[in-house]
Amino acid sequence: MRKIIPLLISGVFSAGFSYSQENYTCGQNEKMKNVVIVNNTKKKDVNIGKSNEYIIPVVFHVLHLNGPENVSDDQINYALEALNEDFNKQNWDTVNVVPAFVNNIADIGVTFKLAKLDPDGNPTTGINRIYTNLTNYGWEDSSQINQWPQHKYLNIWVSKSLNGYAAAYAWYPEYAEFYPERDGIMMQYDYLGYTGTAGEYARHVLTHEAGHYFNLKHPWDDMIGSGPCGDDEVPDTPITQSSGCELDLSGCNPPVIENVQNFMTGSYCNLMFTEGQKERMVNCLNSSIGGRSNLWQHENLVETGLIENTAAIAAVLKDGFYVYPNPATDELIVSVSQGAFETVLLSDLFGNAIDYDGVTENGQLRINVSGLAAGTYFISNQNRNEKIVIMR
Repeated sequence: MRKIIPLLISGVFSAGFSYSQENYTCGQNEKMKNVVIVNNTKKKDVNIGKSNEYIIPVVFHVLHLNGPENVSDDQINYALEALNEDFNKQNWDTVNVVPAFVNNIADIGVTFKLAKLDPDGNPTTGINRIYTNLTNYGWEDSSQINQWPQHKYLNIWVSKSLNGYAAAYAWYPEYAEFYPERDGIMMQYDYLGYTGTAGEYARHVLTHEAGHYFNLKHPWDDMIGSGPCGDDEVPDTPITQSSGCELDLSGCNPPVIENVQNFMTGSYCNLMFTEGQKERMVNCLNSSIGGRSNLWQHENLVETGLIENTAAIAAVLKDGFYVYPNPATDELIVSVSQGAFETVLLSDLFGNAIDYDGVTENGQLRINVSGLAAGTYFISNQNRNEKIVIMR
């Protein structure tokens, strides 16, 4: 039986914190009040399917004057480890989620990795230390210096102070579309991770900001009436209010319990994302708005050093149709850089369709060609009738 395998490729500013007893105080409204979006319908989302895992290249820009704000590599690595745990439902504290939400804890399937190549193709640790007085002015847009291309890297700046406004903030993709030079996350040094200059209270702060970066709101952002209750365009996060850690709180829509343990509440008891929030973030990852859909593409992972690009991987690129290695001996991998297609067809030199086994993995179609005789074959995108010659 002929197999037609669908290629499934997975596929608006934010918040800040300051320390209090149970909550972070968000600096979003203060930061955003002077930001103007001229036309927020200029660019449509591009849905290019879904992936089980997204890899995001990350660079940390540490702004410092040789003080404690010059956080250690270990602190950065631990912060990234905690972020990955949270986005993959591996954080140990999910055991504390209340019964009302325990069956709705989402594994987002996003992995953040320090870049290994800088924008010029030079080796990097993914940690960029900059000696500058701007470390004292992290709230100012001018502090986001030496940004690496925002459609290729998640830029995270670490500074000594955010001028008392908050402890962190991030740009929604919609705002990044119009102000790409400001795109990324700004962190105050004592809220990065949970070791070194930061304490356990800050473990999930970066997670909260990454949620905003991928288009999540606070659960109460869309205020209902005069408040304090609000919504967030996510169906499975209950109507809620900015609250502490009263785990049985149901003041907005009794007897429905509010999800105060959600990463996007900014409380110090936050532990989880919901499945609805996962869907919203996956949609963001598959949208060209703010360059989010380019971050995890195979070509970008090669260019940022997260996938090795050797002579043994001779890729062919045509109109965003990416096939490698060429020639292939055991396995052929297909992905796209832009746009979308639904089916991939493999045929011989005479146009005869060939049965093949294929699986989708990490946003790529992997085709087993080990059983094919040596020769020339075509692989085509049925939607655009594109053909690329592969040889074995």
